[in-house]
Amino acid sequence: MLSRLYTIKYSDESIEDLSAIASHYEEINVSLKVRLKDSVMTAETDLLRNPFAFAKVSFKDFRRILLKKFPYKMIYRIENDKIHVFAVLHQSRSNRYIRKRLKK
Repeated sequence: MLSRLYTIKYSDESIEDLSAIASHYEEINVSLKVRLKDSVMTAETDLLRNPFAFAKVSFKDFRRILLKKFPYKMIYRIENDKIHVFAVLHQSRSNRYIRKRLKK
């Protein structure tokens, strides 16, 4: 049996999130920015392998995947053959803030 092929699409807001996070880590140390990129790529690989394996958040059909070695989570939703990433947020963000972001 063939597994379904998915593609990942980032929203403008999630790209802005990642850019701000990368800039922050680059100010601290350039190698941190590289490690962040590696962590995001690992998360993408895991999502493409099985997007349903990760926890649902308490809002609609959204799910989250935690970035390895960094305190951030990617919030996404699966629609047909696409994985839509809507936000990349610090893990300490409240559910209330997440709901507000995802309602946009």
